Amino acid sequence: MDISPSTLRQQQVDGRNHIAETPIDNELSPLLISTSIDNRHKLVTRNGSETGWSTDFTEASVEVSSTMLTPTSKKAGFLITWCNVTALNTGQAVLGLPYAIKQCGLVIGCLAIVLFSILADYTSRKLIDSCYKYELRRGKIKRKRVYSTYEDISKAVWNLCGLRAARFFITLQIYFHSVHYIIMGGEILKQTIESLFDNSTNSNNPIEILSLRSFIIIANIPLLASIFLKDYRQLGFLNGIGFLIFIIVQISLLIEGFISGNMESQSESTCYHYFPEQLYPIASIFNGCGFIMLTCTMHYVLVALESSCNCTKQFNTIVSSSLLSSTFNKLLFSISLYIIFGENVQEIVTNNFRNIFISIPVNITLMLRGYLLTSLRLFCLFEILENWLTCLHPIGPDRIGTSGPDRTGISVPDRLHPHGCYKKNGQIYNIAYIGRLIIVLLAIITAMFIPYYNYFGALIGCFSGTLLCFIFPVSFNLILKWESQLSFSRVADIFVLFFVLFFAFVGTYFASSSLFGALFDDLS
Repeated sequence: MDISPSTLRQQQVDGRNHIAETPIDNELSPLLISTSIDNRHKLVTRNGSETGWSTDFTEASVEVSSTMLTPTSKKAGFLITWCNVTALNTGQAVLGLPYAIKQCGLVIGCLAIVLFSILADYTSRKLIDSCYKYELRRGKIKRKRVYSTYEDISKAVWNLCGLRAARFFITLQIYFHSVHYIIMGGEILKQTIESLFDNSTNSNNPIEILSLRSFIIIANIPLLASIFLKDYRQLGFLNGIGFLIFIIVQISLLIEGFISGNMESQSESTCYHYFPEQLYPIASIFNGCGFIMLTCTMHYVLVALESSCNCTKQFNTIVSSSLLSSTFNKLLFSISLYIIFGENVQEIVTNNFRNIFISIPVNITLMLRGYLLTSLRLFCLFEILENWLTCLHPIGPDRIGTSGPDRTGISVPDRLHPHGCYKKNGQIYNIAYIGRLIIVLLAIITAMFIPYYNYFGALIGCFSGTLLCFIFPVSFNLILKWESQLSFSRVADIFVLFFVLFFAFVGTYFASSSLFGALFDDLS
């Protein structure tokens, strides 16, 4: 029987409650280990017996977002886990927050950053709580882990439809994030060339010849090298360093913004607004809030992060402290630069810096980190699609529980290629290279046709980000813990669910309207 800790406490007469943590590495929770290429997806339990071939990609998504964590049997400690969660909350999307503040107004923008951070903390706790069952044994509360991944929880709630829905939206979210970074790369390259040719009178100035879509293609040619990746750890260490460098970049931008007296935006008196100045500001507010929501979309990898740390009892504290620090960082960074540049602030705030000694090194650093992050996201997409395509039979209820099932319910003998797209010697099949090339080109083409960094980011935040990080976690907890929840907890969950659903529907409408409106304006 699954009962909540609060209900159990009421049942205790002597009040001596003791929560016994069930080890993560038990028979119900296999660990993902990384050995050779031909063993790369094998799962083992605590007693060392094989349980199947994993096609689960949530562990891989941890590498996509933070990459300081490697999928090995060695678990991460408190500090590394905190850095991983903080990296999820401090991506390069924060460079668009000053513009989001401009769209919302200073007051609404700041309230949105704080509110969504509080909601992210609340829903993360609900998501992690959904992984466990609480039982009363011999007068003690014992916690038992029953779900190891985001998809496991979704499957437990909505069966195979839930499993497929979770995988679809996670895949969509990773793809959207890749396209978003590709758009950023084109914007940054365009601004870098503008800085070099700002005072040029040459008629062959590339800014006058090339459009933003052309710069998106040119800037992201290096991403074609990602088709040769075989392991997340090939870029993991560099990406971990890139996260630390990005923090330094943020500090440098703040210092430059405060001390620079000859920036273009300072040629006139800077004005900023506490509330939107548009006659009809609702669309602007929802676009800004949607982009702010984008910076809180981390939940689909939280379960894997919690599984791979050795401090599960403190994980909620880790998430809360990380959200607190990242919220302070977002507020300081976005408010300061919005006040400095006022209504002249650009969609990517680095575009406001015209000092080439600052802007060019910063832009090169951001582009290099963008290549690393986008390559890891694309590699995650490669893994997902290749695992799907190498299955001979579709997933069905009659296939669950067959010999050696993995988390998709497909046993080893039923897999078309037991090693996925890899040969026994570790080489990749030629057809897999072609498929990977198609995925990269498709992402670049998508970015080229919708090169609107702010609108596209708002759409991601309002649609797939809200579903994965707010709606699904609360729904999971309501369905799995309904009988054991206190009345107040149920009411709070329902209120949050309806609030976020309203924001998702309205925000998606305005973000998509703005995106397609800008696209039609360009075409006309």
